Amino acid sequence: MHNLQQSTYFYPTAEQTFALAKKIRDMGELIWLHSGRETYLKTHLPSRYDILSADPLDSLLFHGGKIFDDNKFFKPKNFLTVTNALIDGPVPGYFGYASYSAPQFSIGLKESLNDELALPSVDFKFYSWIVVIDHRDQCMHIRWSKNTDLQKLEKIKDIIATLPEIYSENQPWKFTFPKASMSDENYTNAFHNIKNWIQAGDIYQVNLAQHFTGQFNGDPLDVFYNVATKHPMPFAAYLEKPWGMVASHSPELFVQIKEDKITSIPIKGTAPRSSNITEDQNQADNLKKSIKNRAENIMIVDLIRNDLSKYAFNVQVDKLFDIESYPSVHHLVSHVIAKRDIKTCALDIAWHAFPGGSITGAPKKRAMEIINEIEPVGRSLYCGSIGYWNCYDELMWNINIRTIIYIKTSTQHFNYFTWSGSGIVADSEPQAEYQECLDKLQWFTRYLDSSHE
Repeated sequence: MHNLQQSTYFYPTAEQTFALAKKIRDMGELIWLHSGRETYLKTHLPSRYDILSADPLDSLLFHGGKIFDDNKFFKPKNFLTVTNALIDGPVPGYFGYASYSAPQFSIGLKESLNDELALPSVDFKFYSWIVVIDHRDQCMHIRWSKNTDLQKLEKIKDIIATLPEIYSENQPWKFTFPKASMSDENYTNAFHNIKNWIQAGDIYQVNLAQHFTGQFNGDPLDVFYNVATKHPMPFAAYLEKPWGMVASHSPELFVQIKEDKITSIPIKGTAPRSSNITEDQNQADNLKKSIKNRAENIMIVDLIRNDLSKYAFNVQVDKLFDIESYPSVHHLVSHVIAKRDIKTCALDIAWHAFPGGSITGAPKKRAMEIINEIEPVGRSLYCGSIGYWNCYDELMWNINIRTIIYIKTSTQHFNYFTWSGSGIVADSEPQAEYQECLDKLQWFTRYLDSSHE
């Protein structure tokens, strides 16, 4: 008997996948890594699969402090060493998140004192079974490890058998308009402080984020499904936790480690879309030619190359200054690839490059010190990562941007928290950077009310 087994089924529609998520959430701690379906076919990014699961076993859960033992993670008891694997693609393992602040102790930074949410800094739990939806081969699998409860497995199979008959209807939802934690004046002051540090040679770039809050009535899963369907992103994710939910509509891959190949796809440079075809193409062309955005992008590419080189070799830039276009914005992206020694744990490689340089600045440690000093509210899960570390010692983590954190106050009532940021460099202008933050928030503000979604 192999450590891992699978059963294969029909290719579900988007509506059936949503219905599956609604059914299995009752088992507790639903996860849904959403690839945007058609974004895989359009972009050929490494986002071929949707992954869903629930009812996890043990966890890697930390509230700060030292999370390494001699610079290695504690080996989880349910982690399986699988060799000569017969199953291709995602398999069971640890799924969850690492917050932006999680590595601050290990890189010598003081803990941020303004984290109002105080959520666990790392929360990965072992999911012994997963549903994998393959958008290339157009099929669905259940994959499970030997420590899966067989009665629960039969329940999942029964749910899938009835999917063609299930219809999940959206319930109404409503967000209050997001309120910024930084006034225009405070943002401008923070911007000029960063410019002073840049001019003094203390820093080259800092990602300055704004924090927004409000209230929400409804089901966050309904919102996630609607946004992911109409505003698809290749590295979207949805997690349910005892304290609430996290929904990320991320276009950015922090790192993928598959066999001996390491891939990182940083985004640095953003321009709004236009409904006019000619103007829209001009926006994309101008972004690609922009000296400022190219300078920001190459700084982050160099930072990521340096981060990966600590535990990898043959680090190369595979693509530089590509344009990726999404419903509301164009992005300037690059692809960094490397090789790993397969004896090196994938988690060690990711952790020592974490968090991603595109959301800190350069040099990374000094940028994070400045962020802790000037941003009035801690980032929590924003700019961290959501993803998995699986039984093949393979890993995929996003950059957790375009994110909403829902803190439950009562049934169907939540306080929500979201962020938006931009990179400040020597020739940045405050109004342009402020506008970029607002442009990046459009994915959210267009879905404030289900009647207008």
